[in-house]
Amino acid sequence: MLTLSSRALLGIADHFKDRPRRPLRVTAGGTTCGSNELDLVEDRVREADMRFEREGIEIVVEKNFFAAAQPIDIDFRGDAFVITSAYHDEQGCCEDCCGC
Repeated sequence: MLTLSSRALLGIADHFKDRPRRPLRVTAGGTTCGSNELDLVEDRVREADMRFEREGIEIVVEKNFFAAAQPIDIDFRGDAFVITSAYHDEQGCCEDCCGC
């Protein structure tokens, strides 16, 4: 399951207010010790993607990544998108920085 909060919908609409809408991709972002961040980036639809649409906003996620990361929840707080999911990159944690 992928959910978009009403705040996320408003944040995305604001992002595209002066330009054509493009699909937004949920993807693995940078991993830092103890963190498995997801990013939301403009991209194109690819053959291996799952597509989600709500109120004219299209979100795409690669099928295998979606299977590992779901449920994915996208919210907008302050001036940033906050994406929570079940995604965990086992290699994203170093052994000597914080003991995670």
